[in-house]
Amino acid sequence: MDVDRLLRHNARPMLQLADFVRWRRHPLFRVLAMTDRVVVQATPTAESDAAAAVKRVAPSVRAMIFLHLHEGLSLVQVASELRVQESTMKTRLREITGLESGILRYAAERANQISDNQADALMSRAAARSRRRGWGRYLVNLASAVTLALLVIATGIVLQLQLHLFQARAPGETSAGPLPPIPNEVVNLITASGDSGLVIPFRLHAADFLAPRSQSIVAPGIALRLTPALDCSVTTVSLVDPVSQKDVRPEVALPGCIDTPVILPDGTVLLDQALSQTANYFRSGTHAIRYDWRTGRIIRQYPNLALPLNGGLVSKDGTIVYTLDLFSPNTTVALTDLASGAQIAHVPVVLADSGGGGGLALSADQRTLFVNEGYQLASFDARSGSAGPVVRFGDDNIGAGSAHRWWLPTLTEAQAALDASRGLAVDPRGRWVAAVGFNDPQLRGIWLIGTSSRFHLIRRFYQSAALTALAFSLDGGVLYALDTTGLIIFDPETGRTVKRFTYTAAVGAYGIAGVHAP
Repeated sequence: MDVDRLLRHNARPMLQLADFVRWRRHPLFRVLAMTDRVVVQATPTAESDAAAAVKRVAPSVRAMIFLHLHEGLSLVQVASELRVQESTMKTRLREITGLESGILRYAAERANQISDNQADALMSRAAARSRRRGWGRYLVNLASAVTLALLVIATGIVLQLQLHLFQARAPGETSAGPLPPIPNEVVNLITASGDSGLVIPFRLHAADFLAPRSQSIVAPGIALRLTPALDCSVTTVSLVDPVSQKDVRPEVALPGCIDTPVILPDGTVLLDQALSQTANYFRSGTHAIRYDWRTGRIIRQYPNLALPLNGGLVSKDGTIVYTLDLFSPNTTVALTDLASGAQIAHVPVVLADSGGGGGLALSADQRTLFVNEGYQLASFDARSGSAGPVVRFGDDNIGAGSAHRWWLPTLTEAQAALDASRGLAVDPRGRWVAAVGFNDPQLRGIWLIGTSSRFHLIRRFYQSAALTALAFSLDGGVLYALDTTGLIIFDPETGRTVKRFTYTAAVGAYGIAGVHAP
């Protein structure tokens, strides 16, 4: 038997003891989640008090400490992640009151001392010392090490089973197989700070942010910027560099207050025009225009089409625009033919409050329009507006097929949510639709619906009430989500978390304006 190889093989379990929860690879979590190697100095200091506090608490409490103190999750979010009561969280965290900063300093210092190669180095030195001290001592040390390794492995298995009971998985969430790689892509984040017309690109591989740039890019190196006058007498239309915001073409003045740009496939832009302050303020009496930025002219008026503040969705061929006015008391989905200006369909929908309802998306083949109503995913024929299958959200419905359209008569008027149209994402390969559920314990989280053969509910995962946006990667291999903690990457196949980015700029984001290659 190759003793050195056996020792090296078991060195990692001896150091880690238990390999649990999705944050297990974080250096700080290695300290806060392990039950050994917590070093307490004999001389009382702030660091020794912190170390003693870490050593005293159970592994489950250390997971709470890591998520709450280091990751910055609220008590409600940590309770949701670990599937424990919030009152239990508060009771457990009282054990470390006053030691929070010391614990983080101590954990950071200890984490810096743990490397991936440390286990091999320790085992190599131990084996070398044993050979120098003679075969008798070597065999004693060897037997002790093998016994300890077996004991630690058994302990790790027990801890894994205990954790499985402690942190029950959401319905349909599995852990089989390796996680997908992080794509080499850029996610454009919409933030509440700064200019509303700008997005902040985030590079996943480099884990850093690029300079803010315009959201309404009409051509390579050219972006549209709208500056309406306070009295709505005129709007200055500028064509600028997307990053520097410097003019690249002469400005054009158009009458009225103009906003809500929707870029069409041919490069022209749909804009909503209000000819008075009153019309602009109440969003009443506005109408859409089609603007050609290359000539600086309005080329068409749409008197029967008004673009809501949350914008519109355009078919890939540019013939139909889909709108859902979240600010109307009678919420409807409108289909408008852009060639004739005629309204194709006007379909009433019921949105289950804010939180994710109101999302519009087209299937990969452009034949089906999906509407996220917060409590169910409705579908319509993308050309005629005819109602199609409906998939109701609910753990009892996982695996069930689609149902006929139904309504909730007890629901009151839908409450609009900013950027709610982004609570829906369609897999580019046509396998799934992901939707954010209404902020209710029975509905919140991400619902994955299969669309390959028939509409059916596959799973529900990440049952957070703070979700604001979803988007699939370019190949559909991973799902991007935004909540109040930042940007999260999920494996849609299993519902597991691949990576969480908690940078300040990502935490302040509330929408995803697109995904593209670097």
